[in-house]
Amino acid sequence: MTRVYLPFTFANKRQSTAGGYQDAWETHFALRPNIARKLLKDTKTSNVYDWLSEIAATDRNKKGELLKKRTLQYLKTCLSAIFTHAKSFGYVDGVNPVIGAMVPQAPAAAETYAYSVEEIRVMLSVLAEPARTRVLHQAGERRFRARHGRTGYGSVLDLCSGLSLNGGHEDAVGV
Repeated sequence: MTRVYLPFTFANKRQSTAGGYQDAWETHFALRPNIARKLLKDTKTSNVYDWLSEIAATDRNKKGELLKKRTLQYLKTCLSAIFTHAKSFGYVDGVNPVIGAMVPQAPAAAETYAYSVEEIRVMLSVLAEPARTRVLHQAGERRFRARHGRTGYGSVLDLCSGLSLNGGHEDAVGV
């Protein structure tokens, strides 16, 4: 993992993706000998479920709470990516054992609050340039990635127009 997969992710994935996988590995998997020392070729779907169940029962988030369902789903995704990589590069054959593993029961995340466009306009009105434009650009960039899985400068600015202070669409940033 640390000699092959993590270096590959840092070279070929977004920094945030690679960093997330590294954090997941170091926080939840690496210190567990039953996971870290298990040979990939010997891993069964039941092992993956057992690992996730153990993590669900013992690991805590930064607030000291048991991990939420979404975190366990993310950890399953990380494991699946490891096995997909191993299969693609000939380290293992056969079916990815993570695919059939269920995610154990865990608390759901709390509802989050989304600001209205008017609330966003009020917050932006107190920012001076160039901070206001940077905030709009970041918001548009995130929104664009979430919808399209990639970046694109023109489209990002188009998305920002919906958050403009003056509500217009003539000026892409509109601030």
